[in-house]
Amino acid sequence: MKKIGESQQVSRRHFLRMMGLGATLVAGSGILAACQAAATPTSAPAAAATQAPAAAATKAPAAPAAPVATQAPAAAQRGGTLVFGYPQITSYDHFCAVGTSAGGSDVYSRRFVFSKLVTSDVDFKNWVPDLAEKYAFTGNTCTFNLRKTVKWHDGQPFTSKDVIFSIQAEGVVKTNFGSQLKRLIVGMADYADGKATSISGVKAPDDYTIVVEMTKPYRETFLAAIDQTVMVPSHILGTLANQTQLKDMCKTPFALETPIGTGPFKVTKYVPDQYVEYEPYADYHFGKPLLDKLIYRSFADAQSLAAALEKGEVHVGTIPPTEYKRFQTMQHIDILLRPGLATTMAVINTRRPALKDKRVRQALLYAIDRKTWASQVQAGTVEAFDTPFYYEKYGISPTVKKYAYDPEKAKQLLKDAGWDSNTPLKWYIGGPLAPATEAALNPINDNFKAVGIKTEYDLRPRTTSYWEEPLDWDVVYSALAFGTVPFAMANHFRSDSTSSSNGLKVAALDPLFDTCEISENQEEIKQAVWKIQDILSDECPIMQLTRSPGVWVINKKVQGGLRPVYALWTANFWGMHKVWVTG
Repeated sequence: MKKIGESQQVSRRHFLRMMGLGATLVAGSGILAACQAAATPTSAPAAAATQAPAAAATKAPAAPAAPVATQAPAAAQRGGTLVFGYPQITSYDHFCAVGTSAGGSDVYSRRFVFSKLVTSDVDFKNWVPDLAEKYAFTGNTCTFNLRKTVKWHDGQPFTSKDVIFSIQAEGVVKTNFGSQLKRLIVGMADYADGKATSISGVKAPDDYTIVVEMTKPYRETFLAAIDQTVMVPSHILGTLANQTQLKDMCKTPFALETPIGTGPFKVTKYVPDQYVEYEPYADYHFGKPLLDKLIYRSFADAQSLAAALEKGEVHVGTIPPTEYKRFQTMQHIDILLRPGLATTMAVINTRRPALKDKRVRQALLYAIDRKTWASQVQAGTVEAFDTPFYYEKYGISPTVKKYAYDPEKAKQLLKDAGWDSNTPLKWYIGGPLAPATEAALNPINDNFKAVGIKTEYDLRPRTTSYWEEPLDWDVVYSALAFGTVPFAMANHFRSDSTSSSNGLKVAALDPLFDTCEISENQEEIKQAVWKIQDILSDECPIMQLTRSPGVWVINKKVQGGLRPVYALWTANFWGMHKVWVTG
């Protein structure tokens, strides 16, 4: 086994909890919630035996090249079947890629089948063109010039009509990323709310030009939101003529059975919660993929996926951190440590009477031995982390409040706040409690017990989501995606936010987020980021534990420099069309 040269230290930032706690995560307005386990694949096909970005430029850089491997690259070949595994069912979203990006759907749907106007490069350093050949900002407008040779998988041309339709759909299908665009694009909120029949700020001068008028002179913030906006075909879905009909997009045969995209692979067979088969799309705008075939497999849990990776039945996937040391001894795989752009954490519902006092919330953090938790639960693949709001280029505020393990201080804070030791703190659990999730929470529960806090599990039906009304829970073990630019976090903490699951309302945060989104002065942004970190650290709406780990296993048969990473808020370019599998 050879470990590819990625640092395992806390470095760049999409969790998703790729740490194998029995379930991966689903996004809810950017915060991720525990998903249900997939049904165990019964007849998935086997592999065939064959041979935080820099400031936005006013002009897009060149088309993305294949990622560079750390070892000397082999000469590109064509062929092989690649099997990609993920521990999550597919029937949450199927192929309704508009409005959501969570867990496996970010991979099997958004990354393999669909495309976007722009995306980030493999290292999150630059915005690169995808369906747009180039883009340029002028004041409050952004103009996209589309590639004129792009075709949908059914052979129809991709045009500006598809872009307008996709942005409209993004605003009404769900509230996840569309809620950001509604704030950024002139007239989009009125359209999404049914007050207008079109989005006044989105115009198409011709079939291959799109001009977007923004509410403010955004740059990176706007590109980060557009990076989440998957293009869908208006010639297939355009019969969904109004906002009410668009909300039913996820119930159409297109979303449930036969997706048509512009991405590198075409779906040839789909068995929900089991597997997806693909063939390379010959007319893909970056060139026909080298693979003969691609298979995506859903797994019951992270341990099942790890077993398949160990046997060589799956070529690419993540393993629980607890398996990291054991997999290091294996000769047929490489390990790539790429922490997600998120924190593993627990959301605290500050609306709850017992949790309104910030001293109680601070006590929760002081009570947790996060260093030991990171070592035991995450096997040292990531370290304890001091803020839920983080961007590599700005670092952590030198004045941020840090919560070293201090049970005596936790006891005193609870006493000062009048904590009722007879009142249990309840963990929200959607569906049955997975053994791995329980194993991750047990050490925290023991820490809480030691300072006089009882804990219970609040089991809810799988169909419920903690970020939806009535928000009647205490704490949720999940992850918070911080993305590549601060806009990804604004919805959780702005005082005017309508989608904050933690419920914190601090008006002083609003102008700081405004500065992060509008200013082009990096020092000014850094100071705003640091001040946000200071406020959030003091208020404690989040119990941050570690950076979200990403322990990727890549079979040595996979060639082409594949460097996957899960990054919810920026689904970066993997260069899948440059990958092949040897015999």
